[in-house]
Amino acid sequence: MLDAIEGADGNAPCCIDGAGRCPPEDVGGTPGYEDLRRALAAPGDDRHAELLAWLGLEDADDFDAAAFVVEHANDAVGRALIAHAA
Repeated sequence: MLDAIEGADGNAPCCIDGAGRCPPEDVGGTPGYEDLRRALAAPGDDRHAELLAWLGLEDADDFDAAAFVVEHANDAVGRALIAHAA
């Protein structure tokens, strides 16, 4: 979610702060991401092992939905700008 856009200073757009990990590609938008998080938190869920494999993880604890790294966000912004320009 975007909270604000500050005045342009001639530099490319960038993220300066945030919270929470971005959903993985092709997860199914917000509902799919919520489903993923629920299934990972419930080892007894029928899709738990399948989703771990899809994410390439050994353990659900390796997926931290609260993690945020500003550099990763800015990499995603840069990729989106390049894709948009193409």
